[in-house]
Amino acid sequence: MGCAVGLIALGVGYIVFLNASKEKGSLRQVGRVIGAVIIVVSVLIGICATKCKMMGGECPMSGKAGMCPITGKMMQAPEKA
Repeated sequence: MGCAVGLIALGVGYIVFLNASKEKGSLRQVGRVIGAVIIVVSVLIGICATKCKMMGGECPMSGKAGMCPITGKMMQAPEKA
């Protein structure tokens, strides 16, 4: 689910960036910055969601045994060997 949201946000950021490139003046610059920020954040969401899936559901952002900000599920504390 997180990867899908990241890809949708990536597309939205790209559309914002392209539409801003057609404008003139400060609106062009502000739109391009907003589009670039959306693109960067969406790529980070996709990377984090992929890493969560690769780690077997253990979210690297959840800390010890908190809630994963991407999936919204409570995570189990990692077992100590």
